Amino acid sequence: MHTTALSPRLTGRPVIWDADEAGLDAVARSVPVSPRVRQRSVRLARGLSSLGVAAGQRVVVLCCAGHLEDRAVAVAALESLGAVPVVPIDWSEPTLARLFTNRTGPNVHVACEEGVAAWRAVRGTGIMVGEGDGVIWWKGLECRHSSEVRPAS
Repeated sequence: MHTTALSPRLTGRPVIWDADEAGLDAVARSVPVSPRVRQRSVRLARGLSSLGVAAGQRVVVLCCAGHLEDRAVAVAALESLGAVPVVPIDWSEPTLARLFTNRTGPNVHVACEEGVAAWRAVRGTGIMVGEGDGVIWWKGLECRHSSEVRPAS
């Protein structure tokens, strides 16, 4: 059997499955973002919307500490759509396996290259937007949705 060791640097915000269970009134909003992150997040939001991501939907974001800007872009994009970014701090195999086999949970995920590898290691399901072979290429999705398409008058 093949096991995959995940780097200890792969950390994020804790998973909040339910704000009531966590003792919170609402999921905390992220800090203000830079103009570059804001610009990229608008493009990513358009792309995620084209994939069916909607308000209230939970979307897993697996971006390691080496890809903090990408994590900020994904979180800002999801929040602008009204979706709930689920950013796990624990990338252990059992935690990710539970996260990705939850059939009532998210079916679209966003990840950096390390996140895609972790998703594959636990045989994750759903649509993956990320970096690597066999997934929807994140930067390509941003590029494809770089300008808003307006209907002809």
